[in-house]
Amino acid sequence: MTVEAVVGRAEALCAALGRTLDAKVNVAMLERARAVHRASTADYLAERGDLAAEAGQLAHLFP
Repeated sequence: MTVEAVVGRAEALCAALGRTLDAKVNVAMLERARAVHRASTADYLAERGDLAAEAGQLAHLFP
């Protein structure tokens, strides 16, 4: 996971929260968010073992 990926995720979460608070979210956006979340979760689960193996003392951060 790169710094750019973490920053991108934080920016996306911030934008999503802003749209939600402004009541500017529609069903299509929610469906797209669900699809992206599922895909990124699947990607993480596929990489989790490698991340933990490379993390040394921080391996416990990859449950």
